[in-house]
Amino acid sequence: MPRPTITFFVLVLFTFLLGLCPVQAESWFPPERCRGGTLWQDFIARHPHAAASPYAHAHTWDAPIDHFNADDTSTFKQRYFFNDKFFQPLANSSNNLVFLMIGGEGTLQGPPGGFVADLGKEHSALLVALEHRFYGESFPKYDMSTEALSQYLTVNQALADLAAFTDYLQNSKFPNVPLRFFTIGGSYPGALASWYRIVYPDKTIGSLSSSGVVNSILDFPQFDRYVARAIGESCAGRLRNVTHAFEDALRIPAAACVTKGLFGCDCEMWDVDFFYMLADAAAMVNQYGRKEELCSFLEGLEKDEEGRRKEPPSEFELVWRFANFTNRYYGPQFGASCFYDSRCAGDVSKATLNERSWRWQKCSELAYFQVAPLKKDEEVGNEGGGGGSLRSKKVTLEYHLEQCRRIFGEGVGEPRVEEINARFGGSRPKATRVFYSDFSDDPWQAASVLSEEDTEQPFQLAVYDGAGHCSDLHEPTEEDHPDLVNLRERFRTYLTQWLMEGEHGEGGKKTTDRKSVVR
Repeated sequence: MPRPTITFFVLVLFTFLLGLCPVQAESWFPPERCRGGTLWQDFIARHPHAAASPYAHAHTWDAPIDHFNADDTSTFKQRYFFNDKFFQPLANSSNNLVFLMIGGEGTLQGPPGGFVADLGKEHSALLVALEHRFYGESFPKYDMSTEALSQYLTVNQALADLAAFTDYLQNSKFPNVPLRFFTIGGSYPGALASWYRIVYPDKTIGSLSSSGVVNSILDFPQFDRYVARAIGESCAGRLRNVTHAFEDALRIPAAACVTKGLFGCDCEMWDVDFFYMLADAAAMVNQYGRKEELCSFLEGLEKDEEGRRKEPPSEFELVWRFANFTNRYYGPQFGASCFYDSRCAGDVSKATLNERSWRWQKCSELAYFQVAPLKKDEEVGNEGGGGGSLRSKKVTLEYHLEQCRRIFGEGVGEPRVEEINARFGGSRPKATRVFYSDFSDDPWQAASVLSEEDTEQPFQLAVYDGAGHCSDLHEPTEEDHPDLVNLRERFRTYLTQWLMEGEHGEGGKKTTDRKSVVR
């Protein structure tokens, strides 16, 4: 059998086995819509222990549907996972540590892995992960209508889940062993890890907030500026040419339908939804530390098969080849799912729970609306990315707000970002004992802590090519950059200090009554 055929069948078998083998869906994993192509295959190859462990059996507990309504005693089955391989509980010890991984905007299928698993081994700790309400199989009332989401899918309900769950774990599972919790999260769960220390400081020893998006931003052009800065002006210029080629293609109705079809998108998909998807397709390559792959592909469009310069590619070639790159990199479900299609996401009979839930959280409270930057770099300071927008200028704040109305109804107002930031502090959180980590190529860092304010909230930025979203939570390897290694070691120093302080009852704040927190 010829070698290419063998390679093909090996790849097909590998992909098939990945589909059968559940994995620990954590913050440092690419989103579920990106797990059908070479990005995901390479990710698993680099991190083989990301496949679910023997401890990946799902457990459930009866979580209150509404923590803030004393008259509503209904519950739902919230999933959690734990790994007690390293745990050595002692009834009379104050060192029974639990690393609690906070679930986010995706499905959990296993206990904490990667760096957190290493910490568990080092500290003989119990490893636990709690799935976020309205994601995966943790589905209150099996109702994802706008009414249900508005009542039960809020930041405060999610934080109250964590507090009530730790009580359940202590009282129902380990009644004779005093537990000490340390919370960990990345991205949105990284924000929750910080906010949890503000609302329920007595429930934890401290938190690690990796790439934590603690600053809710309504109008978020900084995202694209950070992408442009990370990939460099040559690569950014090529990416703008791709965007322009797609804009030209969508101006012609017949060409628009064919162009959308290249990604598996519906012909009737709103043009601006399509442009938002297109921007995400490029930005996430950089976000997950793979900017060289994006830029090498774009540069390769200008060379022939022997690597020599050729005439600039036609707009047709740019469109066709970028579509092939995206489909190969993420898989066909990337564009074909409901995630980017407002009409599809607004139909509860078609959209999945995860697709509607994260969109709701952005539309109701968190925003992070990535828009086209309209000002040149020299007009906005040192954020980088001069030379024009990477995404279509049609992706505006008005688009995002209209998208929310199309999906959830005309009654949906603007996200309550001012309320969220006033309560928690925005880019300067009001927490104690939280370590904030961030990474130079991650465009989400613009919504994160940007500097170290005090020793109660240490911050460290790892700077190197490929420093992507939540890089510290990856499984440590010998190839890790020294900046990443140093960041983890500095976190370990603070972790040890906070564990010692917690053992002697030092630090922390007064308990906040969860009933008094505004929903």
